[in-house]
Amino acid sequence: VEDYVAFYSEVETHLAARGIGTSTEGTTAVEQRKDAISAEMSVLEQVLHGKQRHPDLLEHDVKHRLLVERLRGSGNRTFANAGYWFLTHDTVLPRYDYQATGRDSNLPFCVSASSWFQVVEAFRPKTEDLEQTLADILASPYIRPRREISKKLAQAVVARVALYRDGTPELAARVFMNSAATTEIEGAPSQENQSEKIDKAIVSAAKEAQQDARAAQSAAAEERSRAQREAVEATAALEAVERRNKEAAERIKAQHDEALRNEEARGREAALSEKARGQAALREEQRAHQGALEQTRTELAGQRREAATLKRRVRLAATFVALLVLFLVVGLFGGLDSAWQFVVGVGVLAGLAAAADQLLGKKSAREARGTEATAAEEPDR
Repeated sequence: VEDYVAFYSEVETHLAARGIGTSTEGTTAVEQRKDAISAEMSVLEQVLHGKQRHPDLLEHDVKHRLLVERLRGSGNRTFANAGYWFLTHDTVLPRYDYQATGRDSNLPFCVSASSWFQVVEAFRPKTEDLEQTLADILASPYIRPRREISKKLAQAVVARVALYRDGTPELAARVFMNSAATTEIEGAPSQENQSEKIDKAIVSAAKEAQQDARAAQSAAAEERSRAQREAVEATAALEAVERRNKEAAERIKAQHDEALRNEEARGREAALSEKARGQAALREEQRAHQGALEQTRTELAGQRREAATLKRRVRLAATFVALLVLFLVVGLFGGLDSAWQFVVGVGVLAGLAAAADQLLGKKSAREARGTEATAAEEPDR
């Protein structure tokens, strides 16, 4: 067991010695598909029908199936162009593949080694001596003409074919395969007539070979033309795809630019609206402040008027008190007549004082109104 493991642990070296390269393409991608690997392992366990198999072996087979599918791609694959196969001696894997693909795949991922060898054997060359192979084919009972060809006839035909510059074993074989020509050649009355008939058969065989060659050339030309048409169609399809992609990119760019312009317009509108709201709020605040100032000025003016009125009343009261005191003093010391004269004089003076007080009150009112007007003009400035 150790020798077996030691040998196959260096399988890359053994493959390289046989000119077979190795590649890790797709291995990392397959190993990252954890969910798919788990699901495939469950399918493989079901196919085993209870038979125990180590999980590493199950994972090995599942990963190789996923790897083959990845390497093949999503194209229309057939047995002829599958490209990748998994060779195995395990008879369980074909059933597992049939179960995993849902019974809808005509191309399995694995093939048994014996079947593969049988398929490949048909493409392996059996000989390097093509002329001997041709001779063996002619001698084969499967393609032998209906009648026997005598040695003398064969020598005569081969000798005449050798005289031609383009004489080949294939040309001689064509003559031998023409049973009507060989019958005429054998029935010739003389050697000269026989040579003529052989030459005629050789020319006919050469024409037939030329026709076959022209047909092959025509088929090749048609195949090349078809390949060119397919190439042109593929190029046109590719250009159409590129054109559609370009148009789609332009549409996306136009939509992006339009969305950007709309966003910028909305931003400008929002900024203007915010500015307008700010200005309106400022004006409203100014109006409220102006109203408060007006109310304050009105209250101050009223207070000033009340103070001035109170001041006049106090002065008037003081004047009457002073006059009353003087009247009493004069009455006591100067007599009643003098007192009445004094009262009359004082009354006149009191009237003059009252008039002066009214004039002073009006002047104070005008000054107060002027002060209010000045205070009202200062905020406007």
